[in-house]
Amino acid sequence: MRVRTLRWFTPPIRPRPAPPFFGQERALRALEAAFLHRGHGYLVGPSGLGKRKRFLAYLAGRAFSKEELVYLPLGEEAFPLLLPEGEGRALVEGVEALLSEFT
Repeated sequence: MRVRTLRWFTPPIRPRPAPPFFGQERALRALEAAFLHRGHGYLVGPSGLGKRKRFLAYLAGRAFSKEELVYLPLGEEAFPLLLPEGEGRALVEGVEALLSEFT
């Protein structure tokens, strides 16, 4: 068979569209933490790349339960405790009331 008679043929393929946001799972968790922080100063890359728009579209399809993180000081260590939204203040007030009974 002559080289001229050979043809290179690749069947056409249609690649799947990329998800709106993709990456390593650890990086996604870091970005979720950054956006839920609602503060300034959590840098995740240069501005103008569309990170916020794509990530907000990614978050729009997810439901987040709002929780409060409370640290319980026990001895030399503090142990984290996740509580439903609004329960942290009730815990603090309850502990303060309990401690006031002993002082």
